[in-house]
Amino acid sequence: MSVDGSWAVKLNSPMGAQDAVLTLKT
Repeated sequence: MSVDGSWAVKLNSPMGAQDAVLTLKT
């Protein structure tokens, strides 16, 4: 999984943070 600008933006939003956690678990 690549970490880019959009990923950092995702972490800044509640829904995005949940989505990021799910991505990390898979």
